[in-house]
Amino acid sequence: GEYRQSLDSFRSIESQNPLFLSVVLPMIGLCAERLGQERELIEYLDYLYHTYRIVAAAIERADRLSRLEGSQTAIDYLLPILEETPEPQAVTHAIGFLVQESFLGPSRLKRLYDLLKEGVAGGQKFCCERCGFGSAELYWRCPSCRYWGAIRPTCPFSSLIFIEAEENPR
Repeated sequence: GEYRQSLDSFRSIESQNPLFLSVVLPMIGLCAERLGQERELIEYLDYLYHTYRIVAAAIERADRLSRLEGSQTAIDYLLPILEETPEPQAVTHAIGFLVQESFLGPSRLKRLYDLLKEGVAGGQKFCCERCGFGSAELYWRCPSCRYWGAIRPTCPFSSLIFIEAEENPR
């Protein structure tokens, strides 16, 4: 019962402010896993991407597709999205799948992946729409302009977990 209630609560964020769905995606994923709803989650993530253009949902979907159907399926899903929206986190994730599959020269591709991973990891995740203040932490009240409710997610996947090729042999 608790996971069902939690999942319903997290999904209600869609009707309140869909911009914050990217912040709760990991928790939605955990609840769906515990409820045995992996396929339903994959469809929901696709819906979130196509409805709100939440790249974090596409990344999460690709990661789950990779575990269920293999990296090639995940890459096939991500490539059209990258052509439309070349977000650094999604590019880094796609390169991680390529490294895992060793489609290209592994050593050069792995180095490119590591560089992208370093660049993505330290970026700001939230930004004030009013004054432009950026932070890795979520503030409900902007520390700069002191305005309430203007902080929005800028990083579509604040808890991105990178695929390590050495730890995930195929």
